[in-house]
Amino acid sequence: MTPRRRNFGSIFYKMNCKKTTPIPKLSIRTTLVVSFVIQIVAAVGLTGWLSFRNGQKTVNSLALQLCTEIGNCIDQQLQTFLSIPHLIHQNNQAAIARGHINVRDLTELRRYFWQQLHIFKSVTDIGIGNAQGEIVAVSSVENVTGVVRVLNATTDGKMETYAVDQSGEPTTLIKVTPFNIDQRPWYQDAVKAGKPVWSGIFPRLTQSVLAMSAVHPVYSKQGDLKGVLYILMHLSEIGDFLQSLKIGKTGQSFIIESNGLLVATSTGEIPFLQTDTSIERIKATDSSNSITRATSQYLLGKFSDFLEITSSQQIRFEIENKNYFLQVLPFRDDKGLNWLVAIVVPEADFMEQIYANNRQTVLLCFLAIGLATIACSLTADWITAPLRIISQASDGLAQGNLKQQIEPSFFIETNILAESFNKMARQLEESFDALRQSEMTNRAIINTIPDLMIRARSDGSYIDIMGSSGLPGVYDIKAFKEGKTVKESLPFDLAERRMHYIQEALGTGKLQVYEHQIIFNGQIRYEEVRIMVLGKDEVLVMVHDISPRKQAEKALEKANQELEKEVARRTVSLIESQRTLTTLMSNLPGMAYRCLNDSNWTMIFVSQGCYNLTGYLPKDLIKSSLYAQLIHPEERDRLWQQVQQAIAEKRPFRATYRLISQQGTEKWMWEQGRGIFNQKGEVQFIEGFITDITDWVKAKKDLEKSNLELREILEQLKVTQVKLQIAKENAETANKAKSEFLANMSHELRTPLNSVIGFTQILCQDTSFQAEQKERLRIINRSGEHLLSLINNILEMSKIEAGQTTLSETNFDLHSVLQDLQDMFCLKVQKKGIQFVLDPDSDLPQYISADEGKLRQVLINLIGNGVKFTDKGGVILRAKVEKV
Repeated sequence: MTPRRRNFGSIFYKMNCKKTTPIPKLSIRTTLVVSFVIQIVAAVGLTGWLSFRNGQKTVNSLALQLCTEIGNCIDQQLQTFLSIPHLIHQNNQAAIARGHINVRDLTELRRYFWQQLHIFKSVTDIGIGNAQGEIVAVSSVENVTGVVRVLNATTDGKMETYAVDQSGEPTTLIKVTPFNIDQRPWYQDAVKAGKPVWSGIFPRLTQSVLAMSAVHPVYSKQGDLKGVLYILMHLSEIGDFLQSLKIGKTGQSFIIESNGLLVATSTGEIPFLQTDTSIERIKATDSSNSITRATSQYLLGKFSDFLEITSSQQIRFEIENKNYFLQVLPFRDDKGLNWLVAIVVPEADFMEQIYANNRQTVLLCFLAIGLATIACSLTADWITAPLRIISQASDGLAQGNLKQQIEPSFFIETNILAESFNKMARQLEESFDALRQSEMTNRAIINTIPDLMIRARSDGSYIDIMGSSGLPGVYDIKAFKEGKTVKESLPFDLAERRMHYIQEALGTGKLQVYEHQIIFNGQIRYEEVRIMVLGKDEVLVMVHDISPRKQAEKALEKANQELEKEVARRTVSLIESQRTLTTLMSNLPGMAYRCLNDSNWTMIFVSQGCYNLTGYLPKDLIKSSLYAQLIHPEERDRLWQQVQQAIAEKRPFRATYRLISQQGTEKWMWEQGRGIFNQKGEVQFIEGFITDITDWVKAKKDLEKSNLELREILEQLKVTQVKLQIAKENAETANKAKSEFLANMSHELRTPLNSVIGFTQILCQDTSFQAEQKERLRIINRSGEHLLSLINNILEMSKIEAGQTTLSETNFDLHSVLQDLQDMFCLKVQKKGIQFVLDPDSDLPQYISADEGKLRQVLINLIGNGVKFTDKGGVILRAKVEKV
């Protein structure tokens, strides 16, 4: 090919682009405008930011002050609400001590308690159980008037519940229930504590509320227990109080126990889940209110346990990218209460006005930017006018116009730049003559390269063909001309693949390498294609013939497969030896353990296998330093250092050491374990497994002997490999003869079969045949076409053996294929006296995309086997769609 005349300005531009690192491009005009605007924005923005920060600090102070005041209000209300029952108890105890009340006179106690119940409205139940097992209690929550409960010698050990009148006198017996005061939790708590305490919080199914009891044991002067006073309080009143508080605009509060269970909230959320038969309390971390749930989870993550919060905490944290103020107050008393009061206030409740000021500041900032941009633009236009002239001249130079000259201007700097540009234009004009000669020399060198090189555009059109001396042997040389396209010069599938990789290279900017095969004169040729980017819309395609390498790889792969089979047969004895050793190791006794991280190996848990290892039972090793004493004295320090190093690096450890059992026997132990760490990264304990490997140490020597025998077997395998190479060459000769035989035979069969298919098609068009006869002719025609497909598959056996089989994917009628199969096997199943049922799914699509021939062959094989081996019943073909 003769070299073409090129646009040398464009070549010079591309050469410079390839040699220099791309940098961001900014105009001087833009730079001047942006620099002034940035200064203005910085000044206005800094002022606005400082104003925002000062306002935010003030809001933080106000919010924390509000949280503190609300917290003090809640604390005062709780103190008042929860002190009432204990004040009543103190008054009742004093009355009993002075003899004004007799704990055995249940009638007097009932009337006394009824008066107190109507004085203190927050109390729902008041009662007493004496040491003789008697109990009397009054309640005002089950109905409008109230009830009284009595258990004494006359009730036969059962509690009787009566309705009462306005004066508290029993009227009607409501129910009788078995009752044992010694088994009541509030009675047991009071007796065990020996002082006034609170019972645990519990649900009341009858009122669907949470409640707790204040209990107070009563003793005689001699210290004998006379009875236990109790008052039941409904905690729903605490929730009502929290809801009455106004905490900012959208703030809220809640109370939880130290175990994380909700006591009350200001959101109206019910702190329990109720079914028909039970009430289950809710943890704060599982609350349906997102703020309550997120706040509890944050506190639990920060302190790891609610018990660690022992003082008031003021915290600022985020929930779903929104800031919140949090005040946490511990609430405790000397009677066993340990609650946490949390007040949560959104920062947005206080920051609304500040955000409005920020919006005004932003508007002023944009106004300043606009005015500055207009002023700077006018100044920049005046300064950059000479530079634009130079830029336009540079563009002309890049297009090949080397005759340009720039006139001087009134700026000193631009005059110097213009003189330099004029000098460069003269030098370039002299240099391009030499470049033309160099290009001709380079093209001559490229044409001597055996590989095919093509410069192409993104649409597949050819710009230039280089190194095309080998083209006539493979391709149509007329299709590889400048202006031709990939689709005109390559088969359709190869052209589509070539275009895919061209687009991939242009899209990623990376070298694309792939291989393909092409058939020329009945022979398969393999080529490696490399595609690299030359420009924005230009690539270089290099094609290299790799057919010899592919043939060598296939031969080597087949030899390796034969060698692997021989090695597998020869290593059966080795696998059997390894299986014996594995079985021996799996049956060794072992011990799982958990211990403290101390040098005494203080065990927290050990499995039953410890007896076989040490001779001691688990109870002997737990919470003792006995196991450390069993470790061989020479191994203790080394083992301890090895374990501590692994824990420090937070990785598992493995160790082998000696141990002296209870019987004085020295054993070899193998141990594997790791440190268990808490959320703070502190090691809590060590967990691991210890097994006896004494027998394994002895077996190791036997294994070394087996390895020696294995080396001898491998030497024999090397000799066998030489024999396999000779056998491979013989097999290749036989395979070639087989392929030739299959090709000849399939041709001889296909010719008469085509005649059969043709005659059946002609007979189907004959109107003298009945419908049943035509249907049978169509079955013969479809079976013949299937047999012809099988013969075609025989021709592809050589491709299958070479791993080159492909799927002929087409769109076809799946329902028609299934109906053809049913017609094909109809006579055969009738002859055997069985049924053939076609059961397609209602959602089965009629048309699918697949290899119809291979699908039909697979189904025929499956149905044929089913009919062949079924003597009774029938064969069912089900078809359905499954998502994968």
